[in-house]
Amino acid sequence: GTAFMMRSLQYAICLSALFNCYQMLCEAWIPVVSKVVHRPSKELSTFRCLSKKRSNIFRKQPCRSAVAMFNEPRVESHVDIYDATLTQRQYDLSPEDKLRIAEKLHLFGIHYIEAGWPVVLPRDRVFFLRARSELNPELLKSLVAMAELPDRNSGPGSVVSTLLETGAGSFGLAIDAFDSEGQWLSAERIEELRTCIADLRAGVQQRGAAGAAVFVHLHNALDAYREDPARALAIMTAVAGAGGNAVVLVDSSGAATPWEVEACIAAASAAL
Repeated sequence: GTAFMMRSLQYAICLSALFNCYQMLCEAWIPVVSKVVHRPSKELSTFRCLSKKRSNIFRKQPCRSAVAMFNEPRVESHVDIYDATLTQRQYDLSPEDKLRIAEKLHLFGIHYIEAGWPVVLPRDRVFFLRARSELNPELLKSLVAMAELPDRNSGPGSVVSTLLETGAGSFGLAIDAFDSEGQWLSAERIEELRTCIADLRAGVQQRGAAGAAVFVHLHNALDAYREDPARALAIMTAVAGAGGNAVVLVDSSGAATPWEVEACIAAASAAL
């Protein structure tokens, strides 16, 4: 009896999973297919959709989401995907691991692959050295070499030259919106950022490599916005005007909720 009940429970769980997959198909895949094959909206109503109410679970009803999407005007858009897998797991991955994973990410269609911190990590210098000879040029162009923004006393020239020697197609500079001591990003540091970006662009131009992007990673951005939204937005605006291609707002503490991220991104987009 117990075995029969367990088997019945397994069947019920499987059936529930199938229902959920079918609902996802109706709500997500059918609208995409409808745009490709140009199905009339009347034909879309013939698909069986699962009602959200359990009492009507087998009721035949139109796929409202599919019809709505089909009747809406088409909007052409482009999204660049930035992936940080290689740096989030950097202490667990060897140069060989990174080379193989980078190839898979490139095949998957990732536009920008944050590949390492060659200024401070010797194994990342090895990775970029091997990447220049072992990876195809298109993949090499998608790699992003990272570094913390140097100050005038730490020799910014050496940081810029190390980044350029990687052969990466793009570069990332990390800077704190405010540091562990509660000091907010100063105007002087923003000028140092502007100078460093200009030096990177000049070096890229000298090497004859066009199209290199510079990403500015603003660490503690979400915490700064929570602390003082107006001041944080002023810093984001100043950083965006320093000459980079994009500003990456980093939730360094990992404490931001999805709606806090949404509010911060919306406010930053409006300000910029």
